[in-house]
Formats: sequence, structure tokens, C-alpha cells
Amino acid sequence: DLSSAPAAPRSDDDVEALIAARRKARKEKSGGFCPRCGKPVLASDRFCPHCGKSIA
Repeated sequence: DLSSAPAAPRSDDDVEALIAARRKARKEKSGGFCPRCGKPVLASDRFCPHCGKSIA
């Protein structure tokens, strides 16, 4: 049923807006990088999920 399919972006501006919104959402979740292993961590992480180092 095509009536329930999401609408495709109509212009390059629409695509750019979607990309910007996605990047903003990801950045807000980001907590930076682990000081020990350098892997990305979320702002909500208390410990690195990769090496176990305390992020606090």
C-alpha cells in the first residue's frame, strides 16, 4: 500500500534539512570520546562501553 509510504524529499533543500536534523540529534547524544581508548561515548554513559574506563 503506497498510501502509507513516507513521502520522498522534494528538493535538495529538503535533503539538506533532513541531514542537518540527523546530525544535530546525534551530536546532542554524543558525550565525546573515552580518555583511555578514544572510542566515542554517549552523554549518558558513566563508563566506556569499549574499555570500561570511568567517564565521570
